Amino acid sequence: MESYLIKILINEFDYNEYEAKETAIDMINSNDELSSNLKQWIDNRYVEDYIVKDYSIRTLITEHHMTYPQAFIMINWMIQDYETALECLNSPMR
Repeated sequence: MESYLIKILINEFDYNEYEAKETAIDMINSNDELSSNLKQWIDNRYVEDYIVKDYSIRTLITEHHMTYPQAFIMINWMIQDYETALECLNSPMR
């Protein structure tokens, strides 16, 4: 799955090889609750929504103009450390 995800990140999102590998590792090692979400997206680019408090993957994509990989990693971060992830999300440096 990792090598296929790396190809997706390079070909569809213009990641370089290093960024794609690191991002793929982060996505694959995400919270177990998100594993089916990731598999569906890899298989057919279907975005199964996942909600953490006031945020969801779709909200991050539409309202915060993130790509699926960015939104997925942010939701995973919110599961682990909501307050820190929220600070980063709302930071003007983002």
